[in-house]
Amino acid sequence: MKTLRCCMVLGLLLFVPKLALAVPCSTGTLSGIVGTTCEIGDKAFTFSSFLGRGILDSAIQFTPSSSDPLAPGFTLAGVNGPITFSAPNTQLLAQVNFTVSTVSGDPTLIGNTVTLNNPSATGSDSNIVDAFAFLANGTNSALTSGGAFPEVCVDTAPTGGSACVGLPFPTTLSATGNFSSPVSTTNFGQAGFALFTTSTGTATFTSAD
Repeated sequence: MKTLRCCMVLGLLLFVPKLALAVPCSTGTLSGIVGTTCEIGDKAFTFSSFLGRGILDSAIQFTPSSSDPLAPGFTLAGVNGPITFSAPNTQLLAQVNFTVSTVSGDPTLIGNTVTLNNPSATGSDSNIVDAFAFLANGTNSALTSGGAFPEVCVDTAPTGGSACVGLPFPTTLSATGNFSSPVSTTNFGQAGFALFTTSTGTATFTSAD
């Protein structure tokens, strides 16, 4: 029996404080957000589509977060609490595709950060909790210092070359990507979470910000 749980924080790095909201994003199921455009802080998000394996967008709660005006973002969580599945050799994936632009039109978007909070996984074989947030404007992608899209994960049995953190798991993992030059808009964005099991077990995901 294996249990995986985690939470993720996604924030956008800005140069300037937020502007007044025109059409603010509201809390609701992700199914009600996909296909809409709304604002968080001084950023306008267009949520174009959802990709799910083992979970529907109607089972995910979307909550905007503008508590930090320099890093507006959003939270993804289970509508009825922790998201849980049990199956051998299975992946649970939730991915929202979106673009983002500055409300002012100024090139003040410098990158993004994804943070994995309190991840948990048990089992002797490989069981993974992963969180990711990718942004790009053409060939100008928000990349980490290692040249990768921001992504963090933990694994109960990481193999050689794995980018995931093994036991004992830290309470927080973060990755930040920066554009080669600030942008005012993106034409590509993906954010979400994934849980993987390699044998029969139970995986639980609590929230993703």
